[in-house]
Amino acid sequence: MKNELQLIKTNTEAATPVSFVRNCHKFDKIREYQDTEKLNQLFSLFILELEQHFSPKNQIDAFMVNDIKKLLQHTAKNLSVEEIFFASKLARYGDLGDINSFGTVNTKFVGDLIKLYKEFKRKTKVVNNITVKAEVVNPISEKKALELLKNGLETLKKEYKENPSLETLAGRSYYYDYLVNDLKVFSPSDEDKKEAYRQAKKIYAAEQKNDMQKKGAPFNRIKSTVENIKRGIEKTPVSIAKKILLNNYLKTL
Repeated sequence: MKNELQLIKTNTEAATPVSFVRNCHKFDKIREYQDTEKLNQLFSLFILELEQHFSPKNQIDAFMVNDIKKLLQHTAKNLSVEEIFFASKLARYGDLGDINSFGTVNTKFVGDLIKLYKEFKRKTKVVNNITVKAEVVNPISEKKALELLKNGLETLKKEYKENPSLETLAGRSYYYDYLVNDLKVFSPSDEDKKEAYRQAKKIYAAEQKNDMQKKGAPFNRIKSTVENIKRGIEKTPVSIAKKILLNNYLKTL
């Protein structure tokens, strides 16, 4: 996740508005993301960046964070993650026109931000005569997809052997589904699943409590939460449970 964020920053921070709009079609659109956990983490980082710049004294509560994520999946689905980060940059520099958070980042503010960015992008294309030729994209075959999963699994096993922990499995819960549903190499019992979910809820609750305790220090909390996301610590209980079961399986190899 750290490398992913660094790449996004590289593609957005140094780019001029015209050069960015000219090349933004090369980035994956939000609706094209297959790894929903990674997308969720990137959304979290984006929201934290908005909070740091536009709402440093007012923490965005969990309900609002989830609502903003839903908005992004709907309103910004045809944009890339790079574009929403670039929109934040444009707003900070005053290039999007009249937009003000009034010290609080909420769904309306993010909705206005995306709306203004889309208009900015449209005008930039018109003024600079930017057109993008349609590219013929060949969808990945099922054989190729399975080959990628197989190779990725071997890489995961090697990394896990060097560092056998849940941290190594960050962002890789989909291998649980691959092993259980496709390869059918192991089948956790209902009791194992219940126990894993019970442990997952404890881990998730502990992380939420830790965030709440940092509520009085927004910048320290932001830094801590960003680091947690980079390490793959912030997850949903379901994905944590899958990693616990995956972790148990890999221990037996």
